[in-house]
Amino acid sequence: MSYAINRVTVIGSGTMGGGIAAQVANAGIPVYLLDLAPSKMRVKIGGSDAGHNGLRSITAHIGSEYKRVRIGIGHPGHKDLVHDYVLNDFAKSERPWVETLCDVIADNAGLLVAGADSSFQNKVHLAMQAKGFGGTTSDVDEPD
Repeated sequence: MSYAINRVTVIGSGTMGGGIAAQVANAGIPVYLLDLAPSKMRVKIGGSDAGHNGLRSITAHIGSEYKRVRIGIGHPGHKDLVHDYVLNDFAKSERPWVETLCDVIADNAGLLVAGADSSFQNKVHLAMQAKGFGGTTSDVDEPD
C-alpha cells in the first residue's frame, strides 16, 4: 500500500517545494486511510500527517498544503493490528474493488490535475456505484 507514497517521496527528493514534487503534489498524492470505508475515496488539501510515515516524508519536502487522494482501506478493528494491516497486501477478496478504484481514478485523473476536485470525486463515486461498489458517501470529512 505504501509503494505509491514512497515513489512520490523519491520523485520529490531535492526539489524542495518546486519542480516535479510540486507538480505531483498538485495532481494529488495517493494516501490510504484507515478511518474511511474500503473502496471509498475523498480528496483533501492540507492537513496533518496523522502518524503516516509517507505523508511525513512528503510534508518534509514540500510542506503540508498538498492535495491528498484519500483511499479508504477500513480499520482492522484493533490498534495493535494496524501496523501489519497497512504493510500487507490487500486480501484476494479485496482485489476487485481495489483494481476498479484504481482504474476509475486513472480514467478521471484529468479532472484532478485540472483542479476540478469535486467533479473528480463525484465521478469516481458514481463510477464505483455503477460497478457495484456503491453505498452512500458523506459530505463530512473524516479526521486526518
